[in-house]
Formats: sequence, C-alpha cells, structure tokens
Amino acid sequence: MSGRNFFYIFVFLLFSLIFPKSMFYGNGVDGFYSQINFIDNNLQPTGLLWFIHFARYIVVWPFWFLYKLNAPVFFQSIVLLLYMLPFLISRNGKWKYFILLSPLFFSYRTALVILSISILYHYFLGVYKGKGRLFYALLLANLSSGVLIPFMLILYFIRKSIGINGKLFFAVATLLVLSVLPSISHKIYYFTEGVEADKNAIALNSEYDLVCDQNLICTMLKRSNIYSSYIIGNYGKTAFYTFFVLSTLILSLYSMARRDKTYCFFLTSFLGVVFEGLWVVSFFFVVLSYILDILRRVRFV
Repeated sequence: MSGRNFFYIFVFLLFSLIFPKSMFYGNGVDGFYSQINFIDNNLQPTGLLWFIHFARYIVVWPFWFLYKLNAPVFFQSIVLLLYMLPFLISRNGKWKYFILLSPLFFSYRTALVILSISILYHYFLGVYKGKGRLFYALLLANLSSGVLIPFMLILYFIRKSIGINGKLFFAVATLLVLSVLPSISHKIYYFTEGVEADKNAIALNSEYDLVCDQNLICTMLKRSNIYSSYIIGNYGKTAFYTFFVLSTLILSLYSMARRDKTYCFFLTSFLGVVFEGLWVVSFFFVVLSYILDILRRVRFV
C-alpha cells in the first residue's frame, strides 16, 4: 500500500481512538443487535429468515465476539479496518479514502454496506475481475435487507458484463428473496397500510400532516424518509434526501442519454428515499463519484 493509504489509516485509527464506536449498542432500539443476539442464542434453524440472519451473524461475528468479551471498542475499529483491506489494497479503487473514513460519520454496519455497493460499482466499471470480491460484497450487502434487494437488482442488470451465469444468478436471487420475504412484506405493509405504533406517530399528527384516507400513494409519501424527516423537524436529513432525489433523477437522464447504464444504480437508489435511509446512504458515494467524474470531463475539478 502507498504512503497515502497509511496516512488515512492512521487518521481513521486516531479518530476511532478519540471517538470510540461499537457495531452494537445492546438496547431495544438496535434491531440489528436483536437479530444477532437471537442467532447467538438460537443456533438451530427456525425458518428461511433464520438463514439470512445467520449469514449476518457469521459476517459480524468478530465484532460480536469482542462486544460479548467487553473488550475495548477500539479493537472493533481494527477489525473494521481489516474488513476494508480488500478495497483499500486495490490500485484503481475510486474514492477509497472516503470509504475508509465513512465509519467516522456512520455506524459500522452502514460503513460495511457502503463498502458493499462501492465494490459492486467497481465491478460495473470493469475495475474488478473475478468473483472473490463480488461474493464478499454480497455478504456485506446482506447486513441490510434494504441494501440486499437493490444489490441483487443491479447485479441482474450487469450480470452479463461481469460474466455471471444466468441460471446461477436466478437460483441465488430466488433463495435470497424467499429468505427476506418476511422482512419485505413487513415493509410493504408499513408503507401501504400504516402502523399505529409508529414511533413518529405523535410528530406525524401535527398540523402539517397529510390526511391520506387510505390512499396508497399518499400513505407511501407520508411514510417516506423525506416527508417524515421534514415533519419531525430534521431539516438536515430533509435537505440531504431532497438533494439525493434531484441528483438521482438528473443523473439517470444523463446516464440514459450517454447509454452507460449507470442509471440502474440511480433508479434503484432513488427508491431508497421512500423505503429505507440505509439504502440511500449506501448509494451516496456512487452518486458523488459520478458527479465528480462529470465535473472532471468538463474540467471543473
């Protein structure tokens, strides 16, 4: 690795030491913790969803081991760094320093799914060959159902260009979709029927609330990230989601005009504004990378 790599690694470890962060928080709000803790106490299969959660358990087991051991959380930063090595040692990795520093701004789980989408994007660009990193990216994408689904959608669009066997892809995709079907059905119910126990229910009953009267489109808009963040007064998130929506729409049209097929990333990431924030964040670096590439072509940067 270059001297610049070591510098950014030093910066990451220094800030991780000053501002320690854990993969798990062990409270009722951390649903990911609940999944891993359930598998740790139930190692016998209990259904299709169990296999998805078990795969997540295997991926984050080193973090879980350190957490259960009550080891200093800085050790988890070192483990995370090791997870990022396959991306960092790449000579042609785009924006790998942003990826390396992403855990300073997001949770460790979010940083890993960002890494997953970044690896997939590099396959799309033709930077990576072979299947090793792709399988690794799939394991990381599985840490979130909201990232796994768009990951598989994009993989479907680019499967021929990276040499993925069609029958193998559909077999794996079918198994994964069936496994996460309970989670998907829950999300669909939430966005179409509404949830009385919604944690934002009080905020959403403000004078600015939408009265949907069981209208499907209205209900989905009301439950979307961009609307709910505005209603509860989180204008920073609202601005971020608004920028993301406008960027993905404009970049999709630009990509279609150039026929470079990057629009498959933008159109799938656009849905994340409605369904899941982690979906949006994991694709943000792809959007940023594409914008900067355009600016380079017109010699703005």
